[in-house]
Amino acid sequence: MDERNLVSCRNINIIAQYVKEQLGSDAMLLLDWEYPPEYLKNEHHWISLSLYNDIMDRAIDLLKDEKAPYKMGFSVVSLGSWGFFNYLQEIFRAIVYGPLEAYRKAEHYNPYFNKTKDMIVCEARDGHCLMKIRFKNGVDPVDDFHSETLIEGLFASIPTHWHLPSASIEAYTKEYDLRRLLLDVGKVSSQDIDIEGTSFLLRGKVIGTLVQLTDTEHTVCETCEFSGYREATSTSSVGDVGVGIRITTDVEISKRLILRAGEIYNAPYFLYHITWQPLSLIKKLYYPIWYSLSAKQAYVKGMETSLETIRHYVETLEEKVIERTRQLHKAKSEAEYWRDKADQLLSTMLPPDIVKAMMEGKLRAQEIEGTVMYTDLADFTSYSKSISPQVIEKQLTEYFTEMSDIIMRHGGWVNKFLGDGILVIYGLNGDPNAVYAAANAAIEMDRVIDKYPWRTRIGIATGPFVTGEFGSDTLRRFDCIGHTMNLGSRLQGLADSGQTLVCATTHALLEKKGYGLEPARMVYAKGIGDILAYPLISEPKLTKRASKRASSAKKRIV
Repeated sequence: MDERNLVSCRNINIIAQYVKEQLGSDAMLLLDWEYPPEYLKNEHHWISLSLYNDIMDRAIDLLKDEKAPYKMGFSVVSLGSWGFFNYLQEIFRAIVYGPLEAYRKAEHYNPYFNKTKDMIVCEARDGHCLMKIRFKNGVDPVDDFHSETLIEGLFASIPTHWHLPSASIEAYTKEYDLRRLLLDVGKVSSQDIDIEGTSFLLRGKVIGTLVQLTDTEHTVCETCEFSGYREATSTSSVGDVGVGIRITTDVEISKRLILRAGEIYNAPYFLYHITWQPLSLIKKLYYPIWYSLSAKQAYVKGMETSLETIRHYVETLEEKVIERTRQLHKAKSEAEYWRDKADQLLSTMLPPDIVKAMMEGKLRAQEIEGTVMYTDLADFTSYSKSISPQVIEKQLTEYFTEMSDIIMRHGGWVNKFLGDGILVIYGLNGDPNAVYAAANAAIEMDRVIDKYPWRTRIGIATGPFVTGEFGSDTLRRFDCIGHTMNLGSRLQGLADSGQTLVCATTHALLEKKGYGLEPARMVYAKGIGDILAYPLISEPKLTKRASKRASSAKKRIV
């Protein structure tokens, strides 16, 4: 169902005034909706079709009358419940020659009541009118079921304004999908609905036949029957262009839904034949004279009401502008607050240039040279089986906190936590010493691991990889992808408990700086092939001169 505001609150006034007339109050009807009663009773406001239906359903429940929508429409003339159109009603009596012109004007006034459908007067002459109603794209007629009987009641009541009997309304075609109408409104089980050949069955009984609509429907006479169809062929099916279902017998599905013989469903529009008793020539001459004074009074009152509405809007406009400005300022302040929070949060994890690009929406994918480090806890799965979730949570939180401090202290960025593992990126800011920072962090992490009931496995790889924002249109995050990322992950998976494995590129750079490394071992990395992996032992040993300077500095501190 289209959730835009498609229904005028003039319709809510019609419902509310009828409920008030029947029950003495409309308070229960308009209580606890998303809008206050004052809003819902203002004919200049609009609401969604679903809210209109909910209010109508509550009215039917309060009245305990499934026929209430028809009676609401019929009460419009007697209760004067259609707002500004009350004044037009008085003017019509003085200057319009009876109901005929009122029906002719229906298509012009319909947009003031709803945006769900169009009304078209196909043919009209005194005493007869053929009215076509077609729903707009995106609006299912079944979703606006209540409006059908309300409109029928309103059309039936129009002649009573000239003290004539109510009009007769005959529906030739209806735009409803009959199957969905039976399921949603009639609450019929889908198993009770069937089509055999050109017959439509309900609970095993034929209630309709398939027909092919023709172009001969625009004919109005006093005794005519609708003949704008022909019997469908055996190859026709519901859903084919122009194929409808003609009801062959009256069927009361429920108090709310009655199918009448002769009505055609699944049509491209509703087609109503409206008949009424024409005004006599004497009355046509009499009414303009008799109602001329009331028409003038209605015109003056209508103008006064319109001017009062304009005056009210003008007087409250400044207040509304001030309130709207305050709301916009508040929204802007909140947006700036959360932007600053996001900026601060990202700044603790990413280089400033990346944070700025992300906040401005200018971050683009690019290839960089850097170092990645994957960590994992050895035998953690078997360890966690015998430990309570609360203890595991506490221990992991303490571990991740300390490891994150070490990583960030050495200039790394925690890309993500992978269960009990961590993915760390070094070199996002173009630091040429990223490989040494990663090695130093791994060595320090290994030193403090003794306090925990597990060991780590670490893999370090150096090389090019792509950075950028990746994900769907609505859910994206900064990440890194490429061969170097896969290589680091494979090295971590191949490391022994308590061991750090580095790739050949990382080894070459660390070896130049004097890091302690064990001889290479040939390993097979899934998806990559045979590679050389080097266990990292320690950071570079200090030279004698550097060692002497460090010792002297330590003595001075002591």
